[in-house]
Amino acid sequence: MAMEDVFKVDGFLKPIDIEAEKVAAQAGNAPALPKKTLSRKRNGPLDTALKELADELVSIYKLHYIKIFGDDDYCESEDYFGIGEARTIVNSLDNIKQSQDIEQAMGGDIIEGGVKLVFEYLEEWRKQDIALQYSQKQAKLLEMKRKADDKRVLADVTNVKQIPTGPAAATKKKRRSSAQVKADKEAAILKADFNRRCLKWMKEDNVPADKLDEREEAYQNESDSLISSLSTG
Repeated sequence: MAMEDVFKVDGFLKPIDIEAEKVAAQAGNAPALPKKTLSRKRNGPLDTALKELADELVSIYKLHYIKIFGDDDYCESEDYFGIGEARTIVNSLDNIKQSQDIEQAMGGDIIEGGVKLVFEYLEEWRKQDIALQYSQKQAKLLEMKRKADDKRVLADVTNVKQIPTGPAAATKKKRRSSAQVKADKEAAILKADFNRRCLKWMKEDNVPADKLDEREEAYQNESDSLISSLSTG
């Protein structure tokens, strides 16, 4: 009875179908292949929670298989849905929204009701505490990765040598000597004295602005004469 049911299952003769497709391809009449809905990710080993989930999917599919075909069938449930297919599904858990999203990974609904069974189990698993813990763990890992990336970028920016551009690139600021500092200070004092004299002449003597240079020249001459007379006296 079980043997007879096996041959009624769609896709049981899949190896023969594949061989037929090869012949058709050689004749130029290859059938159109269905679009892939899930792809196996290569992100390293699975999280413990996902490993357990994959094992559970294989187990519940096996129970479904035994319920239909019994224990005495010469095939194994893993021939239709094994750990490889289960891990492909759990690795793409975030992309699974409906049963059609896992049908391709399972090779179709080979044993009727198998796709629906696996999808419903996934939906129930999402409601469990372990699913919440897994989501929180993934969120923390993503946050740690983001902080590490930010830290790396900041370090890269900090280590970049700043190269001056524009006018600043052509003119390098040199350190002034003590003599230059002293000379600049004396020049600033003389300039301040000159400004005070000009204000006094304009305010008290009504000297126009265009005559200030002449008045300054006369002032300097008088000062030189006074100094000269004092030195000779």
